[in-house]
Amino acid sequence: MLSLLNFLAIVLPASGAVHEALEVLPHGWRAMPGGVPKGMKMTMQVALAYQNIDQLEAKLAYVSTPCSPGYGKYIDVGEQTSMFAAPMEAQNNVTSWLQGCGASNIASDGSFVTFTTTVGQANAMLNTTFGFYTNGDAVKLRTMGYSIPDELSEMIDLVAPTTYFGNTKAQRRVSAPIPKAKRSVMAKRQLNASCEITIQYPISANTTQPFTLLSPQCLKELYNVTDYSVDVSAGSTIAFGSFLNQSASYSDLAMFEKIFNIPSQNFTVKALINGGVDNQNATTEQDGEANLDVQNIISIVDGLPVTEYITGGFPPFIPDLLEPNASLESNEPYLNYYQYLLAQPNSNLPYVISNSYGDNENTVPERYAQRVCNMIGMMGTFDRRVAVPRKADSWLCDLHRHGRAKG
Repeated sequence: MLSLLNFLAIVLPASGAVHEALEVLPHGWRAMPGGVPKGMKMTMQVALAYQNIDQLEAKLAYVSTPCSPGYGKYIDVGEQTSMFAAPMEAQNNVTSWLQGCGASNIASDGSFVTFTTTVGQANAMLNTTFGFYTNGDAVKLRTMGYSIPDELSEMIDLVAPTTYFGNTKAQRRVSAPIPKAKRSVMAKRQLNASCEITIQYPISANTTQPFTLLSPQCLKELYNVTDYSVDVSAGSTIAFGSFLNQSASYSDLAMFEKIFNIPSQNFTVKALINGGVDNQNATTEQDGEANLDVQNIISIVDGLPVTEYITGGFPPFIPDLLEPNASLESNEPYLNYYQYLLAQPNSNLPYVISNSYGDNENTVPERYAQRVCNMIGMMGTFDRRVAVPRKADSWLCDLHRHGRAKG
């Protein structure tokens, strides 16, 4: 009888404890007038709490520190799942709760439970009110906070999309002034002027415009790798992630290689994640940061295999009632991206993965940031290195100063 009561307590909708709540909207965001149709479809995820997550940092140090007895004993996806995946009890309890709340298409991979629901059902199960919010550029379906049953609070890291507003963008330039002390040091680092190149770029049928470009040689000097010789036979591989519906252009890469006299080399699209599209149409493609990534990488790696991961999702996000699958574009690339990577065997993962996108820290809830940083840490146990932006307003993954997980 007692077990039946416990089961009912989980499957029946319950307000429970507040799991996440924002005191104020992230800077620049505001609620839009009007409500959201309760019948609007949503695809959501429950990020199950990892077991043994307190051992992640020690495990990472054990396999990555040269003086450690476990140095080089990296794990694969099977061992990672066995060590960190949520207990079956948690998966079953969360699934039962979702079923009791009317969710459909419920599927679990051991770390995430994905399901389909409506806005009305989501409001009821999470004791919240979803609405449309905008920052002037993007429109997102979000909420200021939500609750889950008390019995599940220790089993769930977060529910998404909910309180993560984000403002994913390419991290190209430093937005804050460079301190005077650093400026004096940087001034001493003079590049060889001959490594710059000026090209005449056609802007119309009869007109060209000169552009002075930073050549690959300059880039190698900046990274201090001018004397490094790549051994292609060593097996090293590198990839880059493309978000915001961007995809690198093969034709633009060929032009870049021709301008700088770089040996012809191409790249391979490794995967299309969460509805990502490899758009090579010159009139409709969105290549921006993706082009910058592949061209800079190929100019440095001298023949190493280069691959691209394209993750879908781009604002504005306004689900169409006639196209419920549009709700798959949740504008939360990080969870989907690392969820995919962590499900791959080591043999299918490049050794280095570069991601040059980030968000302003004030738009990223602590639970969300902590979850993503833990996922990046798990990539390290696979002997894979993830390079992420480091700048004043980016959160990936400079969280140690807040006493949170380290990426």
